[in-house]
Amino acid sequence: YFMELVSAQKRMNDSIAKGIEEALSQLKDVYCKIEADEREKHMMSSKLHNQSKQLQKVEAERNEEVERRLEAEEDRKAADKLFEEQRVQLSIVTKDLNRLKQVSDAATYREGKLKKELKDKKAETRELQYEVQAKETESTS
Repeated sequence: YFMELVSAQKRMNDSIAKGIEEALSQLKDVYCKIEADEREKHMMSSKLHNQSKQLQKVEAERNEEVERRLEAEEDRKAADKLFEEQRVQLSIVTKDLNRLKQVSDAATYREGKLKKELKDKKAETRELQYEVQAKETESTS
């Protein structure tokens, strides 16, 4: 009877030892999984941090591009405004030049008329001088 009791106790102890070994093995597996999860979590955190930095860099570049485009648009609008102002000024100057040309043409025409009148008056004066000389010559003779 004692042997059976010892044998039963041994089986029970073996069963308990086997259960403890299985529990330890499961505990090791869980610990390995936890370590793997921690490594993966660290890698994911690092990857997320790098992606966040990259996203910030891309966003900064995009903001710079938007700023450059806005400045270019403002420059284009300023150039368009300046062009329009210069076009208006050119139109005014062209009108002024046309008026000056008309005045110049009129003055040239009037000058031509006055020269002709002067020439006619000189001819008339010469004729009168000849007549006066002829009369003086007649009266002295």
